Amino acid sequence: MAPERRQIDDLIMLGRAAPDTLKDGRTTICAAGYSPTHGFIRVYPTRLSSPLKQWSCVSVPLERNPQDTRDESWKIEGSKGEWATLDSKIEVRGLLSRPERIRLIPQLASPCVSTLNESHVSLGIVRPAALKGYLSDRSDVDSTIQLTLFGGPTLKTKADYRMQPRLEYRCDRCVSVGPHDQQVLEIGCYEWFRKHPGQEAKVFENLHLDDPAYEKFLLVGNQAFHRASYLVIGIIRWKRAAS
Repeated sequence: MAPERRQIDDLIMLGRAAPDTLKDGRTTICAAGYSPTHGFIRVYPTRLSSPLKQWSCVSVPLERNPQDTRDESWKIEGSKGEWATLDSKIEVRGLLSRPERIRLIPQLASPCVSTLNESHVSLGIVRPAALKGYLSDRSDVDSTIQLTLFGGPTLKTKADYRMQPRLEYRCDRCVSVGPHDQQVLEIGCYEWFRKHPGQEAKVFENLHLDDPAYEKFLLVGNQAFHRASYLVIGIIRWKRAAS
């Protein structure tokens, strides 16, 4: 039976994870966004050159991935056989303006990561409180946490780095017993590691985690084979208007 197909014409890209290597050798990125018509959407695999950049508004033909049963998970039609020209299937229709971003993101926020888990939702946005970032030695992390967002092999490209960024936080309306402690997959963090070896800890300063002048939200997603375990795909932030 042919996989379900869907043309998404109003996909707003919200974040991209660090690059991953598939078993067949392709280097890919998992992208996540929101469609006012269809809800949260996870798209993988995508090329590193993909125009699915944060805040881009795109039109793209999608089909179900038979290896991932999560409602939010899709892949671009013909992604394997047409890999070399896959980017040509994505039409960028615009860029979400700053005022539009500030209006949209709070409307999408869920009360807590635990709420997403209880609702069996694999993608969502939460507003963090008491946010703290730290670096963890990768050798101390359980191997199951290193699975990709879409259930593939361990993140080989991330394994090139001795440390991984993590966030500890409570949600704005947290119902969890203890603070959430999650690995950060945002591509920008690993780009900082790549470009500034020896200055890895400064990544949290760049994110303005402790700066009260910035509004902050987290784009989180679970793992295909560990659905109660969520990771941070993107840290969405903007500077508040001066009062």
